Amino acid sequence: GHLWWMLIRPQPRDRKFPPLVKTVPQFYSASRVTLPFWAFGAAYKVVRFRHIGIDIGTRGVAEDVPALATGKVVRVVWTRAMAWVVVVQVGAKFYAYCHLSKSGGLPKVGSTIRKGQRVGRLGWNRIVGSEGFAGTAWTGPHLHLVATNNADGAYTAPRKQGTQFYDPAPIMKAAVANKPVA
Repeated sequence: GHLWWMLIRPQPRDRKFPPLVKTVPQFYSASRVTLPFWAFGAAYKVVRFRHIGIDIGTRGVAEDVPALATGKVVRVVWTRAMAWVVVVQVGAKFYAYCHLSKSGGLPKVGSTIRKGQRVGRLGWNRIVGSEGFAGTAWTGPHLHLVATNNADGAYTAPRKQGTQFYDPAPIMKAAVANKPVA
């Protein structure tokens, strides 16, 4: 199917995208979920065969990602599989925003990000070292959002003992409804 085509088709050259800032309700709409939490997949490694987050598709566009909730940036990490990962602590939970590019900059560790504020821009290619690199596990522009109790949980395989993952769907629903997110 289509995954094979995504892997062999020519990738677009790096290019600047205009800012595409969406509100939290626009970006995190349930209708944009392309892969649910805990779906089965042979390639998943943090929890073997399980998708530990939720994928939010952007219909082929490398959009800016708004923060789901106000919190403190505790990690800004580059990984080969997911490119840039920004981890924001909100209460006792950590939200990992994955498949980000370096385009337009990333927040600094220790900074506060407010709900709706730009976390980063999604990547748009698989060219390692390019501005738009989105990771080797990338299958087209989307946000892989992970909610966990471990700041390094989204990208540490195998998972450390005591690491838990939470379904982001109800968290997104609360944020969209302007209810408290924890």
